[in-house]
Amino acid sequence: MYDLADNLLGERSPQSDIDAHLPLAPIADNRLTHWQKLFYRYDAWGNLISRRNGLYEQHYRYDADNRLVQAHGRGPQGEFEAQYHYDALGRRSRKTVHYKGKTEQTTRFLWQGYRLLQEQRDDGSRRSWSYDPASPWSPLAALEQAGDSRSADIYWYHTDLNSAPLEVTDAAGNLCWSGQYDTFGKLQGQTVAGAAKRHGAQYQQPLRYAGQYQDDESGLHYNLFRYYEPEVGRFTTQDPIGLRGGLNLYQYAPNPLMWVDPLGLSPVSPKTVLFSQDSINPVFDDGRNVNELIHRLKNDPSYINQVEPIRKVRMRDLPENVQERLISQGAHKDSVFSLDNRRLYAAKEAGVAKIPSRWATQEELSKINLNRRFSTKNSGRSIRTRGCA
Repeated sequence: MYDLADNLLGERSPQSDIDAHLPLAPIADNRLTHWQKLFYRYDAWGNLISRRNGLYEQHYRYDADNRLVQAHGRGPQGEFEAQYHYDALGRRSRKTVHYKGKTEQTTRFLWQGYRLLQEQRDDGSRRSWSYDPASPWSPLAALEQAGDSRSADIYWYHTDLNSAPLEVTDAAGNLCWSGQYDTFGKLQGQTVAGAAKRHGAQYQQPLRYAGQYQDDESGLHYNLFRYYEPEVGRFTTQDPIGLRGGLNLYQYAPNPLMWVDPLGLSPVSPKTVLFSQDSINPVFDDGRNVNELIHRLKNDPSYINQVEPIRKVRMRDLPENVQERLISQGAHKDSVFSLDNRRLYAAKEAGVAKIPSRWATQEELSKINLNRRFSTKNSGRSIRTRGCA
């Protein structure tokens, strides 16, 4: 059940007694303060600073970019203090966790673009992930290596439609892990069977919904540009892209079983994004044809969630000569253009309502000849495929 701003209120069913706990009054500024036994407080910028569940409470601190840098309190594993560090692109590069009465633990993270590639632990062991080529946010396999070993044990991922891992099996096909989720991604139960071959420990699986990594210390899911609270199906901070992501700055997705938000931002309507080129080659770099993608999207619109996000750029971020040319063609000064025109073309032709997207980084823009890329002659309203009249 939701309010008019898509804030999750709860579930109504004859078997449930939660109706008495539902916050049926409007939620001011979409900042949830009370849900069942959970109580929340925020700072002036809308960042969650405390979370209380019964007698247990956690506190959070942020940097000037509204990124979580410190957390402490009681979590699923007991009393903890944690520090989080990020690289220049906003990706989490390291976390250090200290549980009461235990040794401090540091985990380092390596990235492939905006996808988690590897985690490295204090003992030198590491885990590397590979992803399904046809579904860029869906994990395909993990390689586990001990600190002093060049060889690795392989584990295969079996995922749901929204890229959430359902089972993990070893090279022999033996079940090592399985999980059951509620609607908004909280792990309701998991089965850990067998042991890692070399390490003598049961297999731990931290990946959750697309792009999410569960932090055992807090129970929150790291979601690249934000943290996600699976208990209530919301982000803990406001959307970094503001109202461009929707009126509710804390909302995860319209339907988490069909939609994904791997960057912690928001999907966009293809209708609001313009083409940057005059024409496109209908064949992708991997040999697939854009018409194949259109056909698949028409038959299964939810497949758009498995498509790599298009990169967007604002008119004002383009070189002045490119801006002048686009404006002379009728473009608006606040127009948004795509740098990935084949995927945008497929989404428009298939009539899908939303497409995953992200803003192009300055590093990416610096590597593109924007004067050449922006070859559109009609301010990006339409595009043709080469070889077609």
